[in-house]
Amino acid sequence: MNEANKLMWDGIENLNSAMIESSMEMGSDPNFKKNEQYPLEFLLEKYDDETKILTIVELLLSAGAATAYKMAYFKEQPIHQIANKNFVNCAKLFQKYGADFYRKKKNILGLGKYPYQIALDNNFSELAEILKV
Repeated sequence: MNEANKLMWDGIENLNSAMIESSMEMGSDPNFKKNEQYPLEFLLEKYDDETKILTIVELLLSAGAATAYKMAYFKEQPIHQIANKNFVNCAKLFQKYGADFYRKKKNILGLGKYPYQIALDNNFSELAEILKV
């Protein structure tokens, strides 16, 4: 791991946006995986309070962080994590940066739901409106 990516991950793990901004100036990769996790995936999995991560999510998205990845069936895409947690403001950021909301969360059988359906199932109506394709 180079110094820029190390600094980015230190900033992500400590919720320090200044460290992340510095890492971006050094050329860090917003899609650099650590322990088999992407930065957005890590943040959205670890935190249940979107206000703690919103600034960092925007920094990563503005630097080109991917909003979808090739992952194992049991893993959630970032947009599905947002739908499960009712992260309305993160969804708005994903929309602003062109995320694909038309992605199914598939299970081992290949069946799945769109983020919009997940939000509806959880009675997150405001979020469902944003995620509606």
